[in-house]
Formats: sequence, structure tokens, C-alpha cells
Amino acid sequence: MLSHRFLPSKSDERSRKFYNMADNKIIPKNKFRISSALKTIIGRELIIDEFVAVFELVKNAFDARANNVEIRFEALDTDTPRLIIKDDGKGMTSSDIEQKWLFVAYSAKREGTEENPADYRNKIVPQRIFAGAKGIGRFSCDRLGSQLNLYTRVKSSAICEYLKVNWNDFEEDSSKEFVDIPVLRSTLTTIPHNLSHGTVLEISGLREPWDRERLKDLRNSLRKLINPNQENGVRDFIIKLIVPTEEDADKNEQNEYDRVNGPIKNFLFEQLGLKTTQIHAKVDSKGEIITTTLTDRGTLIYRIVEKNEKYEHLRNIEIHLFALNRSAKFLFHKTMGVHNVAYGSVFLYKNGFRLHPIGDEGDDGLGIDRRKQQGFSRFLGTRDLSGRIEILANDEKFKEVSSRDGGFIDSPEWNELLELFYDYALKRLEKYAIDTIKWGNPLKGTEEDGELLPSDVKSQILDIINSLTRSDNIIAIDYDRDLLSILAERQSKSVTTALTRFKQIAIRSSDEGLRRDIERTERQVKQLADAKDQAETEAQRAKQAKALTAKQLETEKRKNLFLLASARAPDDQRLALEHWIKVSTQHMGGIISDLMDAVKRDNIRKEQLLDSLSQLQRWIQQTINASRFATHADFNLKANKIRKDLARFVFEYLTSDIVVKGNLKLDVRYDQKEFIKLFPPMAVTVIMDNIIDNARKAKAKHMKIDINSTSTKLLISMSNDGESLPRSLVASLFELGISGRGGSGIGLYSCQSIINDMGGEIEFTGNDPELGGANFNITLYS
Repeated sequence: MLSHRFLPSKSDERSRKFYNMADNKIIPKNKFRISSALKTIIGRELIIDEFVAVFELVKNAFDARANNVEIRFEALDTDTPRLIIKDDGKGMTSSDIEQKWLFVAYSAKREGTEENPADYRNKIVPQRIFAGAKGIGRFSCDRLGSQLNLYTRVKSSAICEYLKVNWNDFEEDSSKEFVDIPVLRSTLTTIPHNLSHGTVLEISGLREPWDRERLKDLRNSLRKLINPNQENGVRDFIIKLIVPTEEDADKNEQNEYDRVNGPIKNFLFEQLGLKTTQIHAKVDSKGEIITTTLTDRGTLIYRIVEKNEKYEHLRNIEIHLFALNRSAKFLFHKTMGVHNVAYGSVFLYKNGFRLHPIGDEGDDGLGIDRRKQQGFSRFLGTRDLSGRIEILANDEKFKEVSSRDGGFIDSPEWNELLELFYDYALKRLEKYAIDTIKWGNPLKGTEEDGELLPSDVKSQILDIINSLTRSDNIIAIDYDRDLLSILAERQSKSVTTALTRFKQIAIRSSDEGLRRDIERTERQVKQLADAKDQAETEAQRAKQAKALTAKQLETEKRKNLFLLASARAPDDQRLALEHWIKVSTQHMGGIISDLMDAVKRDNIRKEQLLDSLSQLQRWIQQTINASRFATHADFNLKANKIRKDLARFVFEYLTSDIVVKGNLKLDVRYDQKEFIKLFPPMAVTVIMDNIIDNARKAKAKHMKIDINSTSTKLLISMSNDGESLPRSLVASLFELGISGRGGSGIGLYSCQSIINDMGGEIEFTGNDPELGGANFNITLYS
């Protein structure tokens, strides 16, 4: 191991030599060498788009304090075309050329030595923030052509500095050192291009053909290069495109957007005057306040001022977004001569100059279309948006990638800007444009004026404002004050909470007008609440009275659903009864005729005789009941069967005066449930009459009847307090001719026959344990 006395001293370490630990020799320091191929890397390969190359040279003119730039294409119809870019900036001295322009990657802008502090103009004219500060934009000349003649002159100078560069010289042998490739420099006393001050770049050996369509594309791109809305002196910066070979063709163009020559009019979407929805979000110069303004077709929806407690790296940011419905897209195309998709969507500007390629057709640097794929109908895409993001910052913030067509370098401020764009601009615009006014398109089945307007969705607008004011960061708010009347009318628990939030905002912002509006709304809320309580009390009383009356009417109605006394005209009653007697007489005549034939043939059995007599008795009973029904029935007696509520029919019949019950007291209980079935009403009355008649014969004084039903089954339970039925008769109770009390033995047989015909069943369930008499259950199915 070496002794410490052999190590270099501190003064040695600061020298231009170093200590070689391997052989203890002190040798000179090595240096990097730079290949001449560096020119191509930072020129053509770094700046791959010729439009971007033109933009870089225009930005250099702007940074040189020029007010005018001419982009001139000459001799495009010859073999020696050339591009001339002339500005009226401050120009360069011989020292500037040597120490700045020829010093690769050196940027006096970045170093802060570009301006002359002794120049009095720097004190009286607002300083521009430089558009570029990489020190390589000058190599855009290489991207455009192989030869460069540079002329530059400072104001009041009698001479002009001249520099000639043949970029091909740097490509002949990459083993040569960059600094060893000579460039020609001289001083001219004859001033070319009428240059009073500024710089002229003559570029020849053009690397790309420039036809009319390409020139029009360049012009349209230049129109988007500068954002005249931003401060930084860009409003006074004029770009002029001059192409003599295209002047004749321009005369035939009606639309100025199709012409090549002339000053470049910088485009602002607002100048189109389209009726659409737009949002403007702004971070102030100190980064303390965020102001968001939403308007719809000229109507203010809301303006909200909030404390910025989220984005520590953002200052001087503005976002303008426009939602394009069908009519806006149509008018855009009609005015601009190009579809909005081809024109571009949301552009990004720093210090007044556009950053490429964000906003170009097919570019999704902001992730707008990727997000739209997650919810096509819920989100806006680049096809539905136009707008710009404006940044005013020095080069330490939002640094561009060196390629000049790759956007910003990833950084905290860039990530915060994306978050601001989504949370304060895009999402809030979508909340209104999509969720509230349904894209602003005309409603289906309506004309153009059928689209939703802000006046149609005031309640929904209030909901949006109400949700935004939940944040404690709200400082001030402005909106259509008529919306507060809607809040008063709602009368919900959330109204008090919302008004409290608005009042807090009014106090924080010292907005006396808002405070008075809220107090007035609170009074309206109380008045409406009192009126509502009084109205509800009166309504409840009326409802109770109405319900009582309705209940009474319903009770009477349900009592007489089938048996409405004198409901039918006398002639109808007579005709109905005559019809029934005629029908029953025909049936009874047929039965009697069959009996007479059997007697004549001496071919009649006891069972046949009893069955025929049972049928005769049934028809006689039905006819008798029909005669009693004729003046009461509210159904057509001419119909042998009706589809009605059988449970209700039985209940009404048993509780009417029509039924013959003598001294027998009927206790009828009915569950009021509907049971719809097709049934013969007169036959049903015969069933009831026979069972009641049997109870009377059993000396019953009281009979209990339960009527219960579901949608599929009806159960009628009938029991009495008469004499118990002997066990000996139970097995043959429903047989024809069987009677224990001197009767004909036909009644229960008829009941069973009718019920069986109706698809039901009747059974004797024994003597009722409570009343003591017989209990019958009749079951019928729907």
C-alpha cells in the first residue's frame, strides 16, 4: 500500500493532472473528442419534422426580440429553390456569432446573458420569456437544407456579419473533429435583403419538396404556432409567409384558409363565435388561487374561486376547453374548411408558443382518448374537444425534450398539470356537457331549437354547484342567482346544509350581494315550509274525511254489487224474468216428457225417477229465485252463467232479503277477497237455499257461515245449532232420496250435483263442536 506522502496534495488535485495509482506516474488529463457526426445527431436526426424546424427558427427570431418574421420560399419552380427566413430582431455582433451561435449547446438565454443590461430598452419594454433555451435550435437549418448563408446586423451598425455553412462538410468523415470542420465568416459592407437590423437565414439545397399542399399545411400549422391569448409579447409578433410562385393560384381561392401568401393570422377558437359549452380554469401567478368558469352558449353557469392547496408546482396556468356538439363541428368545418378532427384538439402552449405534437390529429399525449375507451358515452374524446393549455414559465419549469416533437420531460409540474387538466377542466366540463345537457345536441324528434338550454336544466345546474361548494377551499362563487329560488322550492333537509355552505362562502368572499340573496332565500324557505305544513295539515284532514266517505260508499257499493234494488228498468226486469221462465219451462217440460215416456213403456226405475224429480225441483227453485231476483239483480238474468266475483255473490245473497230463512239467524263472515270464476248464479242460490232449508228442518235458530278465498280457491263453511246428524246417515248423506227428517232426500243430492258441475266439492265435516249441528264445507276452484 502506498504511503500517504506519495498521494497528491490538495493543490495537486486542483491542477490539470491526476495521480495514476497503477504506476505512480503523473500524466496529462484526457479530454472528450467530438465527432463531426454530432451535427447530424442534433440536426436532422433530432428534429425529424421540417415544420418543427421552421418553428424553431421562428422561435429564435422571437427570442431575438423581433416583431416581424418573413418566411420566404423562392425559385420553387427551378432546380435551385431556397428558403429565406428574415427577422427584424436585435441581430448579432461578431462576438455573438463566435461566442454564442458557433458554441454548440450553449444558450445565453439559459445562462441569463442574452440581454444587455445597459440597454435602456430593457427597462421600458416588458421582457419576453424566451421560447427556447436549449442551444441547438439553430441546427434546424440542417433539417431544412444542406447550405446556409447567415446575414446578421445589429441596429445602427454600418456592417453586416456573414456566415456560410455547408452542412455536408460535417458528413464526409465522422472521424474528423467537429471543431475542425471550417465555416466561412466575413464582414459585409453591402447590406443584403435591406436588413436594417436582425438576421436573415438563406437555406438552399432544400431536403424536402415544397408543393402547394405542403405550403398550405405549413401555413395552417403556423397559425397554431403562436397563442395570441397569452401575454409575453406574442400579440405584436407577426409572421408572414411569402411564396411568389403561388400568388396566381391564391387569386383563385375564395377562402382565405386555402391561400398560401400573406400574414399568418393566429387562430383562437373563441373567434369562431360558435355556440358551445366551454370551461376556463386558471392558476394565478402565485399559485395560490384556482378560478374555474363554465359557460354554455354565452350564459354563465358558474364561476368558482378556490384555494390551491394541491398543486405546489403550478403557476400561471390557463386551460380553455370547448365541447363540440354536432352543430359546432359543422360550423367549424364550414368556417375553417377542415374538420375539427384533422385540425387538432387540445394544444399545449408555453410562453405563447406551441409545444408539438400535443393536440395533433392522432396524438393522445394527454390521454384523452385512452380514457374515453373506458366509457364511450360518459367521456369526451379528442373528436369532441377543442382548446388549449397555456403555460407561462421560465425554462426551469416544463422542460421540452430535445427532439422538439416529444412534449415535456416527465416532471412533478407536468404530472400536476395533467391532474389539473382532468380534475378542474375536463371532468367538470363532462359533468355539465354530457350528464346535464346531454352533449348539447337537439333532442330526438325535434328541430334544431329542441336542444337543451341552461334554462331547461336549472335544477341540475344547482345540483352541480351544490356539490362543488362542499369543498372548504371555496373562496368565492358566482352564478345565476335565480337558482336559489329553485333551492327554496325543494324543501328537503339538504337545503339548510346547502344554504349554510353558500353563506360561509359569502362571508369568506365578503360578497354582500350573495349574503343578501341567501338571507332572502332562507326567508322563502321558512315561508314555504310553513305554507307546506299548513297545506299538509289541511290535506290530511280532507284526506281523512274523503277516506271516511269513500269507505262508507264502498261499503254500500260492495253490499250491493250484485243486488242493487230497482237498479234495472221495469221493462228490463219483466223481459229478463220472462226469458228465465221460458228457459226453465223448456227444461222442466223436457224432463216431464222423458218421465211420461218411461212410464208408458213401464221402463222406469226408482233412481231414474228420483233423479228426474231432483232436476225438476232444482229448476223450480231456480225459477222461484229468479222471480225474486228480477227486481234486484244487477246482472243479466238471460245469461245462464256469468264470470264475476263468486265470493262476493254468495255474501250478498246470504245477507239480502231475497233468501228465505224464516226465524233462522245467519251470521255471515266474509274476508273481502276477490274470487273470479264462471258460475251459474241461480244454481248457486239453490245450493245456499237447500243447506239453509236443511238447517231450519233441524230446528236450528242460528247459522254461522264463513266465506274465505284466495286467488285459486274459495271455501264456504256452513254450520248451525240445530239437531245433530245421526251417524247412520253420514255415509249416504248425499245419495238421492236419503233423508233423516221426512224430506224428499233431493236437496243435498242437488247441491252435490251443482257443485260437481262447477268443478268443486262438498263434504260433511261432522257436527260443529261449538254449535252442535251439522257443518258443511264447500270448496270451489278458479
